[in-house]
Amino acid sequence: MSNTNYTEMMKCLSEDAVNFVESEFGLKLDFSVDSIQFIDNVISQLKLKFAEQLSDDKLVFTLSNMLGAYCGEVFKQHIGGAWLVVEESEGQHQCFVEHGGKTFPFAGIVYINLTSERNKSVSEYFALAAEPFLVN
Repeated sequence: MSNTNYTEMMKCLSEDAVNFVESEFGLKLDFSVDSIQFIDNVISQLKLKFAEQLSDDKLVFTLSNMLGAYCGEVFKQHIGGAWLVVEESEGQHQCFVEHGGKTFPFAGIVYINLTSERNKSVSEYFALAAEPFLVN
């Protein structure tokens, strides 16, 4: 798959996140930087509401990529960057936003939060990732 196709796929996934979050939790994601704070809340609610289903790798993968795509699209729109997709093995890919020589694994951060008790705030991670690129 070409990078153009991955870019379009990630954009579609981010729009899926908007629709999913609104239908499941009544929250409106608007692609603003401030909306990233809601992702931590959504992850907490997912862990409560879908605790049994979160043992399904396919579901966790889908939710991680969807919410990670949303965070990445917000980053790209407000900070900059492009999607970088790395094929790790046949059919398995890692998605990052690449900007300023750095890569940001938003889907990976969501995955960690969905699958472990260790929580790394997505909004804090986003702020730390964006900080070097913001002009004071």
